[in-house]
Amino acid sequence: MAEDLPGFIERVGAQARFYDRPILERTVRATLEALGAALGGVPFALREAIPLALHADLEAGRTLPRVGPAASYLMLSNEIGLRIGTALELTHAIVSELADAVGPGQRAQLKAHLPPAWAALVLEPSGGTRPTTPVASAMRF
Repeated sequence: MAEDLPGFIERVGAQARFYDRPILERTVRATLEALGAALGGVPFALREAIPLALHADLEAGRTLPRVGPAASYLMLSNEIGLRIGTALELTHAIVSELADAVGPGQRAQLKAHLPPAWAALVLEPSGGTRPTTPVASAMRF
């Protein structure tokens, strides 16, 4: 799937119903970096599946400390000024859009490469509607 970063950011905003573009872009980039830290950059097995436009931010996370989603929510809150609930919703939307971007054939592989707390956010699509964020799993560090 051809993907550009502005289109990815737009879909994240639409899914989360969050439209402040500068904050949305900073949040997407920071979350992709956190995911990159968790993945150790772009995994070789997913290099072709993950859209090229997302590689730079995922690779930038390679050298960052690994954090779970809950720590990521706190960092987004402190650094960008998001409410924790908003950070949680945006993070869920970012992971969901990333999973959609790699496609159904690679979704399980993405999940397998992520630590359990991040992998819990990779949900299977359910007939066009998305289930709510699995808060208990997402709050693990």
